Amino acid sequence: MVIALEVARTSLSLQAIQTAYEKLLSECQYLLHNVFGVRNEEKLREDLRVRAGHLAGIARSPGGHYGGT
Repeated sequence: MVIALEVARTSLSLQAIQTAYEKLLSECQYLLHNVFGVRNEEKLREDLRVRAGHLAGIARSPGGHYGGT
């Protein structure tokens, strides 16, 4: 009986975590779309890829050195 209660409690906890995770992902997606003004998921990915490409030459490397000149 005690084990069944613990299993049920654990299951409910995992469901709560899953629901919170899905809600957080949806909120992050909504915010990204609003900030970058892009509604389509594919267009958002492309926009972010292009923006990241512009930063690639100036971003710090893990060793602390700049990649640019």
